[in-house]
Amino acid sequence: MRNILTFLILCLTASFQALGQSQPDKIFQLDKTSQDAYVDEIGETAITYFLPADTRRQNPQQVLKARVWKIVFANGDEEVINPLPAEPTMPAPVARPDRIFTTSNTIVEAKVLHIGQTTVEYRRLDGAADSPVFELPLEKVIRIELADGGVRSFTNSETSETEKRSTRKSDSTPTGPQQTTRKPSRMRESRPINAGSARSRTEDARLGLSAAFVGSYVYKEPYWQADSNGVGLRQGLGGSLTVQYKALKWLAIFLEGGYNQFLSNRTYLTPGNDTLYTAKYILRTMPVQLGAKIYLSGRVYLGLSGGMNYLITRFDSYSDYSLETKRFSPVGTAALGVEPRLGGLKLNIAVQYTYSTVMATSQYAASPAIHTPQFKLGIGF
Repeated sequence: MRNILTFLILCLTASFQALGQSQPDKIFQLDKTSQDAYVDEIGETAITYFLPADTRRQNPQQVLKARVWKIVFANGDEEVINPLPAEPTMPAPVARPDRIFTTSNTIVEAKVLHIGQTTVEYRRLDGAADSPVFELPLEKVIRIELADGGVRSFTNSETSETEKRSTRKSDSTPTGPQQTTRKPSRMRESRPINAGSARSRTEDARLGLSAAFVGSYVYKEPYWQADSNGVGLRQGLGGSLTVQYKALKWLAIFLEGGYNQFLSNRTYLTPGNDTLYTAKYILRTMPVQLGAKIYLSGRVYLGLSGGMNYLITRFDSYSDYSLETKRFSPVGTAALGVEPRLGGLKLNIAVQYTYSTVMATSQYAASPAIHTPQFKLGIGF
């Protein structure tokens, strides 16, 4: 009997030893780290296991199921708890830009489109395919380094030794995709170059507002010009306000409103009793016209416009007699002018000819029309 009990104890001891030496399971987490363990239970929210060193199974461990990728059991079976997250996609490499070295110690990083005889055309890196194209005179360029490795150098007598040293120093700067994000300030420094003669093609396509002084002179009408037959109007002073849209490089559409006043004081002799008296004649014109400017060369333009003129004519004599007329009548203007720039402002210098039907009547003047050559001096943006 004693021998049988001894044999059973030996068998149980051997069984526990064999169990303690069996191959453990493997728990893989979502961060792809792994843990050798003996899985005891897979619950709703956690997995209970024992470490291999805990042969007596006295210290249970737990790991949240949300952190576990899969379990590979000792017998080779595999159970996926959570799928692995998708691998992040690598960002596309940034294309290397072309680089324009200027005489003002700036570097323009851009996409060079064309290198001509006198200018280089380029588009900014952050622009789309239809973004503005800029031009830069080659006299302001020292060197152009293309993205494909090509280099174009330009000889400029105005380049100082300081600028040459700055250029040599920039040659030692490593080039590559990272340079685009490190030098945004140099792109801003290049804007004054583009604001002058190298203006973009679409920069002029914008709204503008201007105000002008207008001086007028009456011409070719004896009813308005001759002292003996009419009221003697000769000069008129006024102004205008213009809203303009530059639709194309050679075409602008504008809406203009204005005000002009002509004034004449006359001394008359009463027939028979030789009595002198004074009469005053006032003509006020308020034209509103829609027109177009055709740019012939650079900023020289030919302007044509037409619209309606609100006229107020008034005659006052020495007595209580007075006559005032108010009416609308057609008006048209032809102009030849130039629009030079003064810093950020735009001047407008023009000579023009205005024709308007007046139909002003009194016992001293009656005229179907008035012809007025005019001089305009305006300023706007």
